[in-house]
Amino acid sequence: LKYGEDIAICALPLYHIFALTCNALTFFNFGANNILITNPRDVKSFVKELKKHKFTFISGVNTLFNKLLLEDDFKNCDFSKLRISLAGGMQVQKSVAERWQKVTGNVLSVGYGLSETSPAASIDPIGVDKFSDTLGLPLPSTEISIQDDQGNHLDFNEPGEICIRGPQVMKGYYNKPEATTSVIDAEGWFATGDIGEIDRDGFLYITDRKKDLIVTGGGKNVAPQPIENRLKTNVFVEQAVIIGDRRPYLVLLIVPATEPLQQWASQNGVEWSSFEELVSNQEVLSHLEREILGELSDLASFETPKKIALLPEELSIENGMLTPTLKVKRSLVEERFEGVIEQLYTGAVADKTAS
Repeated sequence: LKYGEDIAICALPLYHIFALTCNALTFFNFGANNILITNPRDVKSFVKELKKHKFTFISGVNTLFNKLLLEDDFKNCDFSKLRISLAGGMQVQKSVAERWQKVTGNVLSVGYGLSETSPAASIDPIGVDKFSDTLGLPLPSTEISIQDDQGNHLDFNEPGEICIRGPQVMKGYYNKPEATTSVIDAEGWFATGDIGEIDRDGFLYITDRKKDLIVTGGGKNVAPQPIENRLKTNVFVEQAVIIGDRRPYLVLLIVPATEPLQQWASQNGVEWSSFEELVSNQEVLSHLEREILGELSDLASFETPKKIALLPEELSIENGMLTPTLKVKRSLVEERFEGVIEQLYTGAVADKTAS
């Protein structure tokens, strides 16, 4: 960073600890000009603002970077001064990172942490020539251990719970001593609730949230987030949630991307008077089944959703379906869309993929 010379793009809300720490605190400390994007969902206006600046830094999450890449005009931005592209909040898809580097000429770096770790615990080395497809290395003075359910430290490449110890780990939850002791042990290790592993070079990988792991009716463990993140690279998918814990098979809830879906419908003679009517159209459902499920043909049968349903409303912080760090509240989604989900298991929704 160069004092007083950097222009940082801040597209995440400042109550998000990643943006608060990275943009508001770090870049203010370096005398940078922070460009606040107040509505990153309006991608066209977002790109229009980007084109006004020779920005040197941009932070975001996988979904945001993918949306920018899908906007045609994005490639016309001036990336000549861009030195750091930093992603957090969730694992970045390799395909998104590779396209980002191709379009911008800059390698997408990934940081990992939680609100409880202020937030960063690990980060990709800056200035490398290609995407690492990991969560990077521990920060200075930070220890990361992979542990089993009994608190034993596991070896390299063995999956378990990611645990963190370091100066950035919180002292505890305010006035909640029992909640604090449930996640921080006597040796100071903070249990993140994330499942991951560390390779022999010290790089961290994440698989899923421990509480989000799905155990199918057949006893198979499925990590839904890698599959959901993969689906979000499809132009028709805004959001994806896999359901199937203790169920005979997995099903998929999709919030379609409005503009691409409406464009496809217009080109294919589908008539609609509202978005709700559009997503309930059988021709639209059949098209998205082919588009979306076709991308998962390499998965094992038990990992592959057998049916999908399209949702007419976005999952958001405002309607309680997302956390402030933009993670899906899976149990609340299941509760809110219980009727839709039950139809997927009773056969009321057409199934073109079960055979």
